[in-house]
Amino acid sequence: QPAAKELNVKSLTLAHFVAIAKTSGIHIPAKNNNKHYKNLNRFFTPLWQLVDDLLPKSKSETDNKVIDELKKLSFILDNDLQAASINDCYRGPGRVTSDVLSASFPWLSFANSRLEPYAGLFDLINKFNIGRVANELKELLNRVDNKGAEILENDERLSKLYTLIGHIDEEQKEDDVEAYACLKTLPIWKTGDGLSTLDDALLPGDFDDPIGQAKLLDAALFCPESSAFEFIERKLGVKRQNLEEYVQKVVPQFFKGDGPQDIDQYKCLLLVLARHPQLLDDDETSSMLAKTRLVPRSDGGWRPAYMLYFRSDELVN
Repeated sequence: QPAAKELNVKSLTLAHFVAIAKTSGIHIPAKNNNKHYKNLNRFFTPLWQLVDDLLPKSKSETDNKVIDELKKLSFILDNDLQAASINDCYRGPGRVTSDVLSASFPWLSFANSRLEPYAGLFDLINKFNIGRVANELKELLNRVDNKGAEILENDERLSKLYTLIGHIDEEQKEDDVEAYACLKTLPIWKTGDGLSTLDDALLPGDFDDPIGQAKLLDAALFCPESSAFEFIERKLGVKRQNLEEYVQKVVPQFFKGDGPQDIDQYKCLLLVLARHPQLLDDDETSSMLAKTRLVPRSDGGWRPAYMLYFRSDELVN
């Protein structure tokens, strides 16, 4: 540095570096395989250290504009050891590694973990938080090329995805209500009838559905000890299937429209309700049952019980 000043050599700044890189281009090898890894490591590691050293500690408006240009340059590596720009990648939140993220989100690019020691540079990469999880899954479902859709077609990969979503949320200091609302509406959750949204869904609980009409999340993928179970219950507001929740969610659905299509299921459900008279002690449940068209009419159709009478000789006469 003293010698450079004596020779009137200007210090290299981030702005100079970006200008040179944009004008001359940074030579990035096309692919980093095992054969060439050592050579590439000699290239990237000093480069990242240089950029990290050049980043200003306190950023002015001018600095931010330079950093925006820096983010467009393909000078970092993704998890597949391919050259990428900062704008093209995400970084893992907290303890969640890029390897794990890449396995469940194979259509996205995640920054290589070797960038982590260069804290200033690494912090410029967008963190893959729960909000971005929701947005990327929503976009995945809208893709026409089906890229990435394979993660929704395999139970083992789905289980890992659900667990990962829970872990990503654990790394957040504050709840993201908007992201939770979005996740609930996405048809990515495995039930007995396939993938579905979480509308009217229930987690496995201490009550077994006697007629198979509950929208129950797959017990094999959502055990109570898993982070996925806790996340869905606490953050997405899905209840465990107990008698009360079952009656609140399943009974209205079973009797909607033109009423039950399966009379045997209807009889079975009424027997279950009759065996639990304590349901009427809860005002909300009692009110819901009173409004539900539980009773068949003699001439067809269904009505709430309070609107009908038992047939009798006196009434007929």
